Amino acid sequence: MVTINNDNNSDSEVASVIDNIKLLIDRYNQKKIQRKYAKTKLILYAKTAGFKNNIYRKQAWDLIIDTPSYDYSIDQNLIESHEYYGQIKMDVIRTLKRFPPNYSDSERSDLQDELILIITKVLLKHEELHYYQGYHDISLTFLLVLGEKLSLPVIDSITMSHLKYFMEPTMEKTRDSLAYLMPLINCVNSECAEYMERGGTGHVIFALPWFITWYSHVLDDLSVILRLYDLFIVSHYLMPIYVAAEIVNYYADEVLSKNCEIEYIEHSSNKFITRQTFNKNNNYYNHQSLSKKPSILSRVAFWGVTIAIGGLAIYVWNQAQLLDSSKYISLGDFLNQFYPT
Repeated sequence: MVTINNDNNSDSEVASVIDNIKLLIDRYNQKKIQRKYAKTKLILYAKTAGFKNNIYRKQAWDLIIDTPSYDYSIDQNLIESHEYYGQIKMDVIRTLKRFPPNYSDSERSDLQDELILIITKVLLKHEELHYYQGYHDISLTFLLVLGEKLSLPVIDSITMSHLKYFMEPTMEKTRDSLAYLMPLINCVNSECAEYMERGGTGHVIFALPWFITWYSHVLDDLSVILRLYDLFIVSHYLMPIYVAAEIVNYYADEVLSKNCEIEYIEHSSNKFITRQTFNKNNNYYNHQSLSKKPSILSRVAFWGVTIAIGGLAIYVWNQAQLLDSSKYISLGDFLNQFYPT
């Protein structure tokens, strides 16, 4: 069972998860368990429950993410002369709405200055990478949770494990990654996929900002963003695409009821991403007997926890090569290959 926040959990359920995470981290800090064991358990919590609050999220992320040993100190002149420094500075200045309301103007200003330094230092370390608008949104989220000291090496690590594909000289690899979305939508809702293809929205450009910002640019609620980050940091870099497929599936009735033109989809897509989208607290396994839809993350986590991500990626890639859409198999048939009834 997965929820995006604590609102729909009973107090006892939330307390139990928090207690278990705290115990796990304490036992690791006391050297009573190996890091590998603690990391494995925390990854499971990241996928199935989330870390509930930033006290334990900060410790869990730091433990889960392997960070490099590197001296990031660098001359300020090199930072300010970097080719992307001006663009980074302009983008960071526009992040005011991303800060929680309890931050003072001076605190926001200090964090923005720090964010500019963090991003530029990562780019100076990895000269082959190219900055893109949206990278600052992801970096800010890590900075808000981890603080100045921890965020730089973590952002560096996540950049090289998850985000480098968006930072090549061209957007070709990003475009190829987006191509997974329509086969995934077809897996969960073939009617919606076929309708979108007929309407000319099969190129799924509407999902680009979702994908390359990990939804942080299109969501206003930080708690929702952080719950998604819990999942994304422990998953294949394509996991935001799987979430996008479930979002489209969740709103399939609305999509099917409208004139499926690219202008409508692009105009409405960000409205699809709301707190309510992720608030349903239903179990994936019983969802057919429930009147409400299951949560998006419960379905995505079901994929992530019970199916090897590589196997699903291979399946999606093979499906993407099929020219005849009538040959697509349903998600149910696919799952039966792993768990026959």
